[in-house]
Amino acid sequence: MDDLKAIDPEIPTLEYELYADDLEGTHDHVPDTDEVTPEEGDNYIGAEVKLSFGGMMLTGTVKQQKCNASGNVIGMRNANPMLDTRSYEVEFPDGNLAKYSANVIAENMFAQCDPDGKLSILLDALTDHKADDTAVHFNDCFQIVNGRQHLQKTTVGWKLCVQWKDQSTSWEHLADLKDSYPVEVAEYAVQAGIAHEPAFAWWVPYVLKKHDRIIAAVHKWYHKQTHRFGFEIPKTVKRALEIDQETRTSLWQDAIATEMSVVKVAFDILEDDQNVPPGYQYMECHMIFDIKLDGFWRKARLVAGGHMTEAPTVMMYASIISHESVRIALTVAALNDLDVMTSDIQNAYLTAPCEECIWTTLGPEFGTAQGQKALII
Repeated sequence: MDDLKAIDPEIPTLEYELYADDLEGTHDHVPDTDEVTPEEGDNYIGAEVKLSFGGMMLTGTVKQQKCNASGNVIGMRNANPMLDTRSYEVEFPDGNLAKYSANVIAENMFAQCDPDGKLSILLDALTDHKADDTAVHFNDCFQIVNGRQHLQKTTVGWKLCVQWKDQSTSWEHLADLKDSYPVEVAEYAVQAGIAHEPAFAWWVPYVLKKHDRIIAAVHKWYHKQTHRFGFEIPKTVKRALEIDQETRTSLWQDAIATEMSVVKVAFDILEDDQNVPPGYQYMECHMIFDIKLDGFWRKARLVAGGHMTEAPTVMMYASIISHESVRIALTVAALNDLDVMTSDIQNAYLTAPCEECIWTTLGPEFGTAQGQKALII
C-alpha cells in the first residue's frame, strides 16, 4: 500500500487484497455472521438516510455501531440486509442521536431510492445561486452555426442552493435542476435577476411561455446525483480517501487497491529520462466509483477517455444478452426445475494487447508513480 500512502500518509498501511478473479466462490463475497468481526465489512457507516424521528421524517447520518457495556456489537450481522439486527447510532442535523437497527436503515434506504439507487426528493424552495470561472460570459455566449449567430446552450458553471421538503439544503448543478424543476428554476431566475445570463437566456423564455404544459408533463421528483443508496459517490481519488477518514473506514481505499492490483499490468511506466515514442496518442485515465446493491460494497474502476483519441479502424462492438433472452432462459429453467447460474470474466480486456498506440499521465491512484508517463500496452 505504499502507493496509496503517498496520496495521504495518515492512511494506515494495508496489503493489496486478491481480486475477485483470484477468489474461490462467488464475486462480491459476503461473509457469514460468524466470519465477521465488529470492525470488518461495516458498509453502513456514513450513509445519509431519512428516518422517523420525533414524529417527523428527518435525514440522519449513520455514525457508528452501538456496543454493549462489554464492548460487543449489539445485534447480529446477516448477509440479507432485512435480517441484519446490528444497532447503529444515527446523528440528525440538530445534533440529536438515536439508535436504529441495520434492517430498519436498509429498509428506508431501499424505499427512498429508485432502482438505480438514486435518492428521490422533493424541492421546497430555491434560495441562492452562484457561478464559477467555467460559466459562459456574455462575450462568449454566441457561436456561429452555418453563418448565423446562436446562443450557446450550456449551463456549465452554475449551481443553485436548494431547500428540500425534508428541511435539508444543498448546492445542486443547474443542469440537473433544470430537468426536474424547469418552471421553478425559470421563475427563480427571473426573480433573482439572472434570467439574462447565458446559462438561462437560451431556455427560460420558452419555459415561461409553455408554463402550464410543462407543469403537467414534468415528474416532480429530483434524483440526487451525488449519492447512491444514501452514500456519497466520490468524484476523485482524493475525495474517496477523505470519505474514508471521515467515516473511520477503509472501504474506498480497499476498492482502489483491489482495482489497481489488477490493472497496473496494462501500463508500461516510462523512466524520467524516457520520452513517449513517436506516433502515440494521449488518453486521460481516471477512477470512477460506485456502490453495489448487494451489501453496499464499494467499487472502483480505472477507465480511459476513449473520446480523446482517433476512432479505431477495427470493430469494437461487444454484444450483451438481451432482456428477452434472459426472460426466456428463466422461464425454461422454471418450467424444467433447473438451477440458474451466472458467470463473469472480470477485466477480460486485459487479456489482449492494445493494438492502438496510447500513452497517459498517471493519476493519484498510482501513488508514488503519480505524474509519470506510461504507455498503455
